[in-house]
Amino acid sequence: ASENADVGVNDMMRRVQFVSSEYEQNADAVNAALGKLSGPDKGSTRLWWDPAK
Repeated sequence: ASENADVGVNDMMRRVQFVSSEYEQNADAVNAALGKLSGPDKGSTRLWWDPAK
């Protein structure tokens, strides 16, 4: 079983999540970056180079 509940056992992580210290120490930049994602800050969120097929 996967330790990451957002990524299925048969799936690969699509991106690395921001760590909690980044939210605490660099919140403005994290929020700006999250605004550019096509989803939430999860390992399953696809990036621009990995569109859904």
